[in-house]
Amino acid sequence: MTSPPPSFFSGVFPVVLVGGGAGFVGSRLCEEFLARKVRVICVDNWQTGLRDNVSHLRGNPNFFLVEADIDKARFDGIARLDYVVHLAGIDAYMNGEDLSIETLQTNSLGTQNLLSLALATRSRFTLVSTIDIFSANISSQTVSNYFGEARALEGWYSHHEAKRFAEALVAEYGTKKGLDVRIVRLGDVYGPRMPLSSGSPLAELFKSFIYSRPLRVFGEAFLYPVYVDDVVWGIVRSVLSGGTRNAIISLAGEYTSFGQVAEAFRAVAPGVAMHYVGQDSLPRDQIPREVLRAGRELISWEPHTTLVEGIASTVLWLSSQKGGSALREEGVGTDARPVVFDQKVPVRREFWPKDVFKKTPLDFGGWGMRFWRYNSLALFLLLAFFGWFLLWPLLELVLGLGDLKLAYSYAKRGDPKAEVWLSASSFWFNQAQGGFGLWRFVPFFSDSSSKYVRRSVVLGGLAQISRQHRVAVVQFHRLISGMFGESPVALTAQSLVLGNNLALMGQQLAFLDAELSTLSEADRTFLEKYLPGNLMGELKRWSSSAFSLAGLVGEAPDILGERSPRKYLLLIQDNTELRPAGGVVVGYGLLTFERGNLRGVEFNEASVADSQLFGQVNPPEPIRKYLGDSTWFLKDALWSPDFPTAAQRASWFIEKELDQKVDGVIALDFEYLKQMLGVFGGVDVPGLGRVTSEGFYKKVVSGPADSRAGVLRIAQALFEKVGEGGVSTVSNMGLVSLEALAQKHLSIYFRQPSALSVLSGAGWSGGFAGVDCSVDQACVADYIYFSEANLGKSQANYFLDRTFSLDVDFDQTQVLHKLTIGYGLRTTSLSYKNYFRLYTPLKADQVTAMFVDQASGKQEEISLDRGQEKGKSFLGGFVELAPGSQGQIVLSWSIPYQDQTEYKLLWQKQPGTFGDSLWVNIAKPGSLLGFVYPAPSLTSKSSISYNTRLVHDLEFNSKWQKQ
Repeated sequence: MTSPPPSFFSGVFPVVLVGGGAGFVGSRLCEEFLARKVRVICVDNWQTGLRDNVSHLRGNPNFFLVEADIDKARFDGIARLDYVVHLAGIDAYMNGEDLSIETLQTNSLGTQNLLSLALATRSRFTLVSTIDIFSANISSQTVSNYFGEARALEGWYSHHEAKRFAEALVAEYGTKKGLDVRIVRLGDVYGPRMPLSSGSPLAELFKSFIYSRPLRVFGEAFLYPVYVDDVVWGIVRSVLSGGTRNAIISLAGEYTSFGQVAEAFRAVAPGVAMHYVGQDSLPRDQIPREVLRAGRELISWEPHTTLVEGIASTVLWLSSQKGGSALREEGVGTDARPVVFDQKVPVRREFWPKDVFKKTPLDFGGWGMRFWRYNSLALFLLLAFFGWFLLWPLLELVLGLGDLKLAYSYAKRGDPKAEVWLSASSFWFNQAQGGFGLWRFVPFFSDSSSKYVRRSVVLGGLAQISRQHRVAVVQFHRLISGMFGESPVALTAQSLVLGNNLALMGQQLAFLDAELSTLSEADRTFLEKYLPGNLMGELKRWSSSAFSLAGLVGEAPDILGERSPRKYLLLIQDNTELRPAGGVVVGYGLLTFERGNLRGVEFNEASVADSQLFGQVNPPEPIRKYLGDSTWFLKDALWSPDFPTAAQRASWFIEKELDQKVDGVIALDFEYLKQMLGVFGGVDVPGLGRVTSEGFYKKVVSGPADSRAGVLRIAQALFEKVGEGGVSTVSNMGLVSLEALAQKHLSIYFRQPSALSVLSGAGWSGGFAGVDCSVDQACVADYIYFSEANLGKSQANYFLDRTFSLDVDFDQTQVLHKLTIGYGLRTTSLSYKNYFRLYTPLKADQVTAMFVDQASGKQEEISLDRGQEKGKSFLGGFVELAPGSQGQIVLSWSIPYQDQTEYKLLWQKQPGTFGDSLWVNIAKPGSLLGFVYPAPSLTSKSSISYNTRLVHDLEFNSKWQKQ
């Protein structure tokens, strides 16, 4: 099999392989992917596909055609793939040809071949199937005529049986091998490029129409007609959207009798003749409505093209193809029926060939010419019409933007009028989209039409999502208000409604991301200039969390004590005195929920609980050795960098010290409190006065000696504000909390396995994470977690500047690492006593550690502790930085390497840290870069570099090939 050149897989554009890409639907799908900046590998054997369908794509550098059978093709030259779409064999039969064996092979061996390719490349797999798999009748007595006595029946039923097996195989790969799969079932697809030789019922109707035959109307037959453009858009949404994994999605029209279809043809051409037949030569079972509409809500898909509109467009396209491959038929001439349309029939023109309309120019005749020449009023009216035609869509766009800004300002104030203005904004954007679409018929306006249609689509999507977000926030506000109220909360009902709305918002945001990926730089600049406030940024911050929030809301009845009371430990951490899982615990509170109501909370200093600890608890050795404590207390409970482990230890202390058993732990640090002060605009605190976000650290770090204890009063004041906040406040609280979870200034642990699973899946558990490398991939799975503990009994971390620099180099047998951590202490009164641990894969070897004093240049070897924790190995050491000084820790180690092509590195951020500068350089001499994510800051032939900040967990992924 001829493979694309290596350069085809370079860069950041995603790559899709389309099996059957030269077919009726496949060729349109290839065009749609190319328009979305997706590189396309089209595989076809010309059994049913046509070269004419893709000939215009051959010169596109992002398109590569492979002539091969998918059941026999070897894909050794495929360096990477992001998506695989299997459309081969979607036609049931070909008129005059028996393709039963080919159909069975394509949907069995071919499906397995493409599934294996998707598994090897870890790409999304989409099988395009048919709703008729429910009609796959088979013989119960003999192998002869297994699928029926007629040849048409054999082709019909063997195809459906083949698709049924293909679906089962895809399902097995999804459940047993963990492949990201989905199945898209199509109805009776028609439209431009449909092959009339396919012999399908709709093709036979179009063929009869084109060749001036009476339409054969089967009295008991029915169809599920759906226009090809609606199908292609639905497939693209199914492939690109989040939330479709393991889904079955039906893209089909409504149940339509042959008589209704024939009447649609008659609406297009009133004089068409009909021939009614008493029975249906291809019987099929009626599909249940729930099956017919399966999965549509996941992609918000509905067919938009009416039957009359679609038939009119298809007929006009077919009439322009005289002598073309679409009209091949033995013994029939190529003179098609003259197409005379009813003037009221709407026609979809955007997908016609550009030269179709050149054959029928407008001709008003001699009277018309005299009219335009001599009647100045008519000329004025014509100019006025074109002025309205061109300017009205722009006015609608301006009105939509104005309403969106009004809605944004109302939403910020928590005014319910925001929903009204969002609805109005969505209306104007939809109207503008239609108006700009008509511009394409005006000379020189085609490009402007496409540009403003795209902008209107995105703006309409933003308005719709903003409205959905508003609905979700109102429901969330209702839930929080109920928590602080006295009456029991209807948790099951509220969580169900809120969860569904969040899931819907997640789907809409996924679609919006797909639309945004097609925008040009000019389009993005336009949106950034005219959108109100930080609307785009806020919605993007919700986009990565909507589905996870929906899952967590689904656990709300259990979390908030619907059946039995739930108690949670709330820890206040001082991350200016750092600990591995955040900071030293300065205070705690116990939150009890019963039937959705919070039964109050009071904060106490950690010493209150620690004073009630009886007996001695042996501390970890570094606490005993460097901190000088012979007993372990709650204040130092967050010693493990793995937050679930640390949370269980804190729960243990509370149970021993206060005889209180808790169902979970919530830990928040000073930075989270600072951000919440920004949401509420500050609070008044007894003994501290007015505390604001800007003055927070000055109060608690540089203030009086007891100011750190005052943090508990700040936390209490903020907690009381939560129940009083309006809708806009709840929205801002949500954004701040989501950001804090991602940046690990807020950590949550639940004992309930299902709730903890949701947290882990969203990356909010604060636990050790793994690198996603499949066992059958040639992949290096690398991992770094650098953790520190400030054991100087001071708030030195607030005055500490820290930077990371990592060099990763490959040789023949190992991956070499050199990590340099630079420190600068901006105070002359405090030293920094740092016990650090570097967590790496278990196979790390050849470890060295040095401390370099920047002023003197003196180097000192660091004595290292070694250990293991939850599948990771760690190297621990202690260094002390003098007041006002600068220094470096330099660590080096290696892991084994066996010429794998892919390298993945996960770097986990330590909770409580402040987004340190990070430089990463990955070099693989003798190799060429094939794929990299995220986009690097610098790239050379055999190395990539990143200049970023460690504000959250980072994952680097690259694929290499030999020079």
